[in-house]
Amino acid sequence: MAKKDRLTDSGVAFLLLLGATLSAFVVLFLPRGVEPSEVAGLHLDAEAVDAQLAKDRANAKKALATEEDKALNALFREAGTLEFEGARPFDDYQGDRRKRSEAVSDFVEKRGEEALLAHRAAVAEGIVQAITGQLPADRARETMGRFVEGMRRANMATEEHILAPTFMIRTAAKVRWNIVFNRDRTEGLTPIEEQAYYGWLALHVHSLAPKDRLAALQMFRKAGGKVAPGTEATLRFLAGDAKAALDGFRQAYDETGSVRFRNHMLAAERLATAP
Repeated sequence: MAKKDRLTDSGVAFLLLLGATLSAFVVLFLPRGVEPSEVAGLHLDAEAVDAQLAKDRANAKKALATEEDKALNALFREAGTLEFEGARPFDDYQGDRRKRSEAVSDFVEKRGEEALLAHRAAVAEGIVQAITGQLPADRARETMGRFVEGMRRANMATEEHILAPTFMIRTAAKVRWNIVFNRDRTEGLTPIEEQAYYGWLALHVHSLAPKDRLAALQMFRKAGGKVAPGTEATLRFLAGDAKAALDGFRQAYDETGSVRFRNHMLAAERLATAP
């Protein structure tokens, strides 16, 4: 009598594994609406970043040596110290702002705008040194002010770790300098620095309102930044603009063929057609 074929234990295990794999495959590719939650992180051109860092380091070596540099830097450190003193009389606050604005104007009149940018690059380098523990505690305190708290709010750092790359920290430090001296936040930033600033706001500051992240994304694009497929659509979805999100995810799906964008498209379509 012929012997009946029987599955071995390993054969049973193989069939179970094959079944589970096929099930996962079907679930993965089955059309289903999946709401987007967040966007891809910031990517900058490495050569442009390296070139900017090299320029900054060269500028920093030439700055902070003159009496004008020292006087301006003293005002910056004073501002950092005052940030720890809490609320102050409005007249004092306005007086300090006026004093710093006049100091910058005098500096530019004597040394020129390029010298001012070199000075700012040197201050930014000092902030990076303070954050990374290269300065004495008292010097670090006046150099940084409450900058680290701002880094935490911007998802650039936690209580224990730095999350943002050095280039991003340097750029944020320049923005801080501009704010201290009553200049526009991005005044004097190069295109790659504007990409870093606006790109980080749009892609990493999750606590920012979606409409504000969208505005930052537009500025990132205007500065020459490359926006990954589906990024704007995700922010549109989070902002409640389902129709614009649907159009964006459809375009991203057409460009990439990604199942993820197809599923996001279905979620946006469901929201857009909801009563």
